[in-house]
Amino acid sequence: MISFRPLSRSDIPLLHRWFNTPHVQTFYSLRDWTDQEVLAKLTPYLERQKPIFGLIAEHDGQPVGYCQYCLVKDFPWPGQNFEKKVIDSAAGLDFFIGEANLLRQGLGQSIIREFLEKVLWPRFQYCIVDPDIRNEASVKLFEKCGFLAHQIINTQDTLGRPANLCLMKAQKGYIQAYVRPLLQQDIQILGDLYFPWSTREKTIEKWTSYLEEQTTGNRLSYIVEYQGKIMGYGHLLPHSEYPHFKNQNIPEINDVWIYEPYRKQGLGTLLISHLEQKAKELGYDQVGIGVGLYRDYGAAQKLYFQLDYTPNGEGITYKHLPVVPGDSYPVDDELILWLIKCLYPTDKVQML
Repeated sequence: MISFRPLSRSDIPLLHRWFNTPHVQTFYSLRDWTDQEVLAKLTPYLERQKPIFGLIAEHDGQPVGYCQYCLVKDFPWPGQNFEKKVIDSAAGLDFFIGEANLLRQGLGQSIIREFLEKVLWPRFQYCIVDPDIRNEASVKLFEKCGFLAHQIINTQDTLGRPANLCLMKAQKGYIQAYVRPLLQQDIQILGDLYFPWSTREKTIEKWTSYLEEQTTGNRLSYIVEYQGKIMGYGHLLPHSEYPHFKNQNIPEINDVWIYEPYRKQGLGTLLISHLEQKAKELGYDQVGIGVGLYRDYGAAQKLYFQLDYTPNGEGITYKHLPVVPGDSYPVDDELILWLIKCLYPTDKVQML
């Protein structure tokens, strides 16, 4: 069982030991500390001289890690580029596991999820974290807990050395799912989730080809997962089959799908945001997406416009070719309106 208690003066020897543990020094404490230095750092928190709130994380009554939070509006990052509504209702979180023998056992994920539910979500709408981009394990951990990459901040650490921090954001009320690449073991599971208009065999064949395309870089396929369940999927096509996107070097977000029981919980936004970030990683300034025109696509149409996608001005297509005025076309999945989004709508900052 995970629980939290306020940091107290009696915890200084424990924090002194943790601050001098190699895995904590790598990205958190950064150097050797004396007990007096630890006391000097934490006293302003203990005496409420500084609005930072420290808590000890316990597992079955034993201290295992340290968490601290603050109001983002009290300690903003340089060039953080958050909306005002986020800044006004967000907490910034720092966290580490102090005991080296407890690393890589899933404890970090449990602590973060419990901290969000028990400590932060009763007071805040958003949580922001800033792992060093070199700390891949921490970035992946926060992704598993539902945090989305926002941008990279180029700053300095407490020793004055250059540091690149990955700002990541989680929002209250959203399922804390995460997005990961398609894996070989997913194919059989996806086969079991085949649609009524297809078969298990055809579905497995399709996903097998997608995985092959992924190995060549022609398709980046991603799975939305929560507690071991596949909740949806989507793809990024660096080379779209739609001629206008292909000629303009615009990657296409393709075949975004959230399974029916998990809709209206922010997972579509989570997935699309992840695909947009991947497009940024590949160096693209824009990304495109196609949407059908009949009623079944209504929710997708609304979502894409809410996410700032706009028509590309080339009209609608049927099987990727422009429709001809006066001709007749079936109103099916091949009749598509194409949308684009600028990935850097304001000043261009270095993004993930």
